[in-house]
Amino acid sequence: MLDVLAWVTPAVLLAVTELVFAARGSREAPAEAVAMDHVMKAATVLSLAAPLLLAPMIARPLPAIVGAGFAVALGGVAVRLVAMMTLRSRYRLTPQRQSSDHYLVTRGPYALVRHPGYGGILLALSGMALTAAGPVALAFVAPVAVFCVLRIAGEERLLREEFGTDFSDYCGAVRWRLVPWLY
Repeated sequence: MLDVLAWVTPAVLLAVTELVFAARGSREAPAEAVAMDHVMKAATVLSLAAPLLLAPMIARPLPAIVGAGFAVALGGVAVRLVAMMTLRSRYRLTPQRQSSDHYLVTRGPYALVRHPGYGGILLALSGMALTAAGPVALAFVAPVAVFCVLRIAGEERLLREEFGTDFSDYCGAVRWRLVPWLY
């Protein structure tokens, strides 16, 4: 029962967070970005559903793994939420050009990594995979990680076009895109 709660709790928190912040429009987003959104959503659904489908076929994860997964998932939701709150009204689910008063956000979690929201979602999904089916389920998070890396490349092109040397200076100051000392 606790392993079910360990999966459901972060899942509900993540869903509420996404619904509240993702409600902001993507009307002006390029078609390529909207298409990537659909792929990201499909990969996310896979990473959520597949471990649940796998769980009855394998041995239950050890309580320590469920506990660690729960902590990682909650940490991921928190990182994602703080990243969204730091961006405030500038957060959009789909990367797109912003209004003329747009500015580069470099504070909060953006002072540590350039794309903390993606790190948060990957942590949340990884933790939830661990709670549902143990380490083997982390394989289902890999497609989301790949699409996050691709999306980061696209966002950084857009940011470079929009902010020029300010973004280059920010990249020099904040070296890591997603995970400190790794990427």
